Amino acid sequence: MWVNDSETLPFNQYFGMGLTGFGLVPHRPIDSMGVGMSWAWLYPNIFNRSSELMFQSYFQADLFGSTLFSPAVHYIPTPGADSSLGGAWALTFRLKVFF
Repeated sequence: MWVNDSETLPFNQYFGMGLTGFGLVPHRPIDSMGVGMSWAWLYPNIFNRSSELMFQSYFQADLFGSTLFSPAVHYIPTPGADSSLGGAWALTFRLKVFF
């Protein structure tokens, strides 16, 4: 858990955890996949919701050499931006090239 007393950050406490597995797909030992969650307690002077919860799931595929492709699905059931908003979904794609 991370705690701060700064007035400039949008949250004052944070908790996160996750699980990652490697080599779960046959014949692909470098690939990984995982799930995680985070919970942040938000500053009331910035947000009208007291906390934000987020879940994430990802798969990271080794394409070739030092190039990886990583799609991820995120779900935020309690967006901190506005308490009148419902849950939010996001899908991201990352191409990582290490050199």
